[in-house]
Amino acid sequence: MEEVKKKGMSFGKFLLIIIVFIIALIVLQKMGVKVVKTTEKSEMTDHPHPGY
Repeated sequence: MEEVKKKGMSFGKFLLIIIVFIIALIVLQKMGVKVVKTTEKSEMTDHPHPGY
């Protein structure tokens, strides 16, 4: 019986980690768009690419 409980707990933790990971990805995608744009601009000014 205890082995089943341990498996259930680990499965619950596994599901929780997946849910948190998905939420974090969504938040990063919404917030990360601005971050990526600003980093791209700074990279372009610091290291100008040929053609810009």
